[in-house]
Amino acid sequence: MKGLAMTSTRRPRCSIGWRLYVDLDGVSYASIGSQLFTRDEIADARTLLPSIVTDDKAIEALVVIAAQLGVASLRAPLKALIVARAACGVARRCASG
Repeated sequence: MKGLAMTSTRRPRCSIGWRLYVDLDGVSYASIGSQLFTRDEIADARTLLPSIVTDDKAIEALVVIAAQLGVASLRAPLKALIVARAACGVARRCASG
């Protein structure tokens, strides 16, 4: 892969990997506890997704933060935007940003 160094385990090494590390060893679904949202809350949030508006400043902030962390792809800020919109739907807020 161009632009990514390879480690001895043949995985691409990107700059964010050297700045951010979360150890999830020993964490399982069962250890998290009760379900965060009910099926009805998730269904309601899904119906709100088309009405959730994200302003340009919020999108720009996600891209700038990703760039500052060394993320060269737009995939990470796009996924962050998807999660933010889903969180707005669960909170029943139709505007993010």
